Formats: sequence, C-alpha cells, structure tokens
Amino acid sequence: MTRNTIISSKQVVLLLVLFRVFDLLTFVPQIGGRQNGATVMLALPFSYLLLALILVPALLLLRGRREGNVVDCALALNPAAGKVLAALLFLFSVFAAADTVSNFEFLLTSAIYPETPSLFFVLTFTAVCLYGAFLGLEPVARVNTFVFVLFVGALVFISASVLPKSDFVYLKNPLQGGLSAVWGHALSAAFSNFDAVLFLLFAPNFKGSLSKCFWGWALLTVAMVEYLVMLLTVGLGDFAASQMFPFYSLAAFADLSIFQRLDSLHITLWTFIAFVKVSVYLYFASQCLGYLVPRRLKKTRLAATGILTAAGALMISSDLRFLTAVQKAMATGIPVAVLAVLIPFVLLLWSLIARRKERAR
Repeated sequence: MTRNTIISSKQVVLLLVLFRVFDLLTFVPQIGGRQNGATVMLALPFSYLLLALILVPALLLLRGRREGNVVDCALALNPAAGKVLAALLFLFSVFAAADTVSNFEFLLTSAIYPETPSLFFVLTFTAVCLYGAFLGLEPVARVNTFVFVLFVGALVFISASVLPKSDFVYLKNPLQGGLSAVWGHALSAAFSNFDAVLFLLFAPNFKGSLSKCFWGWALLTVAMVEYLVMLLTVGLGDFAASQMFPFYSLAAFADLSIFQRLDSLHITLWTFIAFVKVSVYLYFASQCLGYLVPRRLKKTRLAATGILTAAGALMISSDLRFLTAVQKAMATGIPVAVLAVLIPFVLLLWSLIARRKERAR
C-alpha cells in the first residue's frame, strides 16, 4: 500500500473514541452480563495499560514501516503470508461491520419500530454506509468530527437533566467483587477491543507518532467512558440492569424545558455514529480485499463487501441467540489476540531474523 496521508491523527483518535462510545451505547445487560459500575470504572484505565503492553510488538513492527500496515509488512516478508493475513483482516472487518449493523437494527426493531422488518433497516443502512466507504476516509472522518461535537453537546443536555436527580449511592465499592473482578474486567475489555485491530490498519493513513496517537485515543476514551458509566450508574441505579438498552432509557427519562424528550436526539446520534463506524470498517474491508483481487475493481470490491456484511447482519439479527453468541465470541478476545498480538509478534520476529540474515551475507 502506498502511503497516503489523508486524515490527521486527531481525526483517528476521535473516530476510535466514538467507536468505543457506540459499543457502550449499544450494551445490553441481558447479553453482556451485569457489571458493578464502579468496578468497570476502576478497571477501564488498567485495560488500556494492558492494551498498550500487548500492542508493543505491533507498534515496533509498524514503526519501521509507516508507509504500510500489517499486511504490507507481511507481504514484504512472504507474499503468501501477506495474502492470508489480508484475507483474515477482510473477514474480521466484514464481521465487525455486520455486528454493528445488527446492533443498530436490533435497537430500531425492538425499541422504536417493532413492526418494521429487519431486512429494510439492514439493506438500506448497509447501502448508505457503502456510499460512505466509497467516498473514503477523509469525508467520513470530517463527518465524525461534527458528530463528536454533537455528541458532547447532547451529553451536556442529558447530564443537566439527569445529575440533579441522581443518587450517587449507587456507586458501590469497586472492590466489592475483589481484585479478581477488576482484573477480569480489565483483561476482557482489552482483548475484546476490536478497535485495536482497526488502529493497526489506520497506520499508513496519518502522520505522526503511533504511540502518541494510541495514548490520545486511550486517555480520551477512558475519560469519556468513565463519565458515561458514572452517569448511567447514578442516573438509573439498579434499574439499568433490567433495561434492554440502558442509555436509551436514560435519554428517554431525561427532560429539559427545551427538549422534553432526549431519546430522539440519542437515536439520531446513534445513527450517525453507526454510519461512521460501519463505513470505516467497510472501507478497510475493501482495502484488504484489494490485496487479493485487482485494486482497480473498487466498486466490485465494495459491492462484495456490502453483500457479505448485509448477509451477516441479517443472520445475526434473525435470532437473539445468534446475537448473544456473537457477543460472547467477541468477548473471548480471540480475534484481537490473533490479529493484533500474535501475528504482529510473529512478523516482528520474522523481520528481525531476516535482517540478521541479510547482514550476515
């Protein structure tokens, strides 16, 4: 891949932060399990410290080859290995996009438009996101910056309504379940963070230090998620665990003199964030497919990517058991462990050995 700086590192940070926020907004306690809010808040900083540690091999690998991503590094060592990795990342990106589409559709059909068939939302939303992927990263990143500002503004409105009526007694002892609960959540949060793989794909698309970009992403994400978890915990208390979408419920209960119902604002922002996230994953899926088929077939690659994404989303959303199974599969951390940790580590060792052999000659 030829290096082409099309977005800034700040835009990358804002993209990744909102992607994490989206995962939190779509969290379903009945599927993801009930968590002590204070424990989650304590574990979150440790999860990013752990993520920084496990990404060291990948960052070292990319630091010496900023004009490419992990696939380019693999291709430079062995063309066959590079193509296998490109195929894996393509499937990963399609899976992540399909999961996001299914989460978006699940909210709309279960909480807002229960009589509308899922097929309508999946097909129309995937088509719109395909157009975003076709436009490229730069326009999508610009939209994301605008959405981020809107989200912060909406959060201010919701906070102004919720905090005066909140009860901070619901912030229980974070060590109630012991240190094992904190460590377990930190470990799970680090390895189930799909955006870690996306961060490695972003490498050739922005200037600047990879490590600085990572820490900007980590610090802003921790601050944003910590506040959202706190707001949800003190705003809904134990009632949050019984809600299908706690943050949607929090927005629905919030009221201000100028916005009597903030749930519509929540849905609007949810739609925008989902659009950006799916568009980015579709873009990188198409880029990875470009290593396997001629790059000039951009529209064909995007069409194939969109079809697979829509099919996957329809299958996931067809039954709550499938949605639950997908969430559990993501929580295992295997995709991140393989694509962001194991493979970059092997490629780093491989490259070091290859350099020593060249020097020996």
